[in-house]
Amino acid sequence: MSQAGELLATTDAVIDFLGGNGPVGVLVCAKPKAVSNWRNAARGRFPAETFLALQRALAARGRTAPPGLWGMIGHDASAQSVAS
Repeated sequence: MSQAGELLATTDAVIDFLGGNGPVGVLVCAKPKAVSNWRNAARGRFPAETFLALQRALAARGRTAPPGLWGMIGHDASAQSVAS
């Protein structure tokens, strides 16, 4: 059994964990084809407006994902860029 808060590091991992393109589409009011496009290795990001819905769905299942999957800069990344 996985520990609570286990990190899912890719869009593929998040989508697969939440049940695939169809179920994720239902969570965020998007068509399965749109969800499929988020898996694209060239993009590999979710639209920012899906952040809360997907993070809540992951948290309800004991998982999390880094804000960078939504194109957001996390606290640690911003601290590093200021230090450089």
